[in-house]
Amino acid sequence: MNARLTHTNIQIETKSLRFLLVTLITFIILYSLFWYGVQKYQLVYESREYPMWIHVKNLINTQSEIKQKMILIGDSRAKAGFEPVLSKDNTLNLTVGGSTPIDGYYTLLTFLENNPEPESLVLSYSPLHLTHAVYFWERTVKYNFLPDNQLDEITGNLLKYNDSGIGTKNQLWKYKFLISMYISSVAEGIKKKRWVINKKVKYDLVGSKGHAYFGIRNGTDSLNGEVKEANDFQQSELIHYYFVKLIELAKSKSIKVFWYTMPFNQSSCEKVSPDLVKNFNKYIDRIEIETDINVIKKIQCMDNKYFGDGSHVFSGSKITTNDILLAIE
Repeated sequence: MNARLTHTNIQIETKSLRFLLVTLITFIILYSLFWYGVQKYQLVYESREYPMWIHVKNLINTQSEIKQKMILIGDSRAKAGFEPVLSKDNTLNLTVGGSTPIDGYYTLLTFLENNPEPESLVLSYSPLHLTHAVYFWERTVKYNFLPDNQLDEITGNLLKYNDSGIGTKNQLWKYKFLISMYISSVAEGIKKKRWVINKKVKYDLVGSKGHAYFGIRNGTDSLNGEVKEANDFQQSELIHYYFVKLIELAKSKSIKVFWYTMPFNQSSCEKVSPDLVKNFNKYIDRIEIETDINVIKKIQCMDNKYFGDGSHVFSGSKITTNDILLAIE
C-alpha cells in the first residue's frame, strides 16, 4: 500500500515538474518573441521622434566621402529651426528632439569616424536641455541611439558628474531585459497607428536633410518649457562636461564651432524668469571665453506669428536658417 502511494506521488511530482518545465519554456519562447518584435519594429509603435533619432543614427554611422560645409547638432528647436536645403553648400541637420550635449558629443565623434571633417559645427540647445538630461533613458537608451560601450561610458561618468534628469541609478538593464519598459508605447502606437506617420517622417527626413517641423500652427501665444518649468538656469555637471568635451573634439579637428540659441516666442519672452535669461546668457558667455567658440545669438525673442507651437518656430525657420548661414560664411 505504501509502495503504491509512493509510486503515485512520484508520478504526480513528475507530471508537476514537466508542467512547470513546459510552462517555463513556453514563457521564455513567448517572451523572447515579443522582445524581438519590440526591438525590431520600434518604427511601428514609437512616437514620431523615433524615426528622427534613427535617421541621425544612420547618417553618422554610414561612411561617406562628402565634405559638409556645416553640420548642426542640437535639440528639437534646432530640428525645426534649420533647413539645410536653403543652403547652397552641403549642410546637414543632425539634431534630435530632447537631446543634450551628451548625445551631441557622441554624435560628432561617430560622424567624424565615418565622414570628412566639416568646416563648421553649429551647436544649439534650449536652456532646459543644458540643465538636465530628462530624455536620456526614454530616447537615447530606449531608441538604441548609442552603442553599449558609449552608454557604459556615460553611466560611468555619473559617478563623477551629477545630472538630475538621469539620476544616480543605472537603468540600462531595464531597457535591455524588461518588456514592461515598452508596453505603454506599444499600446499607444497601435491605438494611434503611429507606423503611418513614422513612415512619412522617415521619408521626409531624407529629402529635408534632417529638418523637421514640430508645431505647424500659423502663430501661437503658447508658452515654452522655460516659462512652465523653470525659475532659473543652473547647469548640469554632466552636461557641462560633455558640452566642453564636444567643443574640444571639434576644435581638435580644426572645425570652427558656433553657438546659436533658437528664439523664444514673444509670449514666452514676456513671462520667462529674468534670472533664467541672465544666468543662461552668462553661462554661454563663460563657454565662449573658456572655449573660444563663436556665439551667434544668446536668448532672443521673435514674434508669435513665426511659431508653430510654444517652443518651435514654423514659418520663422527661414529667418533662423539665414541667421546661421550668414554667420558661418
